[in-house]
Amino acid sequence: MNNTIITSLKKSADKKQELFLILDKLNSKALQKSKSENSWDVMQVLTHLYEAESGALRYIKKKYLGIEELKKGNWKNYRNFILMQTILYLPTKFKAPKAVSNPNVTLSYEELKSAYINIDKEFEDFLKDYSVDYMRKAIYKHPFAGMLTVLQMLKFQRAHLFHHKRQITNLLKA
Repeated sequence: MNNTIITSLKKSADKKQELFLILDKLNSKALQKSKSENSWDVMQVLTHLYEAESGALRYIKKKYLGIEELKKGNWKNYRNFILMQTILYLPTKFKAPKAVSNPNVTLSYEELKSAYINIDKEFEDFLKDYSVDYMRKAIYKHPFAGMLTVLQMLKFQRAHLFHHKRQITNLLKA
């Protein structure tokens, strides 16, 4: 597997572990606490993160079947990726894309934690044979940023986790 992909997956796994070290100490009432009627609780945020990453994995698996025909990422893709990543690291609030904007919590905390952590293993299994020749292929379509390479997608997911970890921290302070 490409070392850059390995490093990116490891960083994401570490960030998830940091989040779960905090959340494992909470009871179910704290996990279901939201600031207002229109805001998400911790379980909805976790569900959103899980659905976004599992959806991304399903999407790139499908696109991989025709990877030879995919275009390489270009400067516009890179610009959009940098812009989206920057926005996620800023303390700003914005609406989630419609496809993932209404998380329906169907799993317990432990089930959701296990499934979310397992996504990294599923990405690792899928990407273990990902050719260096495909690293510049724009394989993932983000609703706001547009087409991204696999590495940009993994970096986006880490920025996305950072953004929502801050949201969770703020929820727990309320």
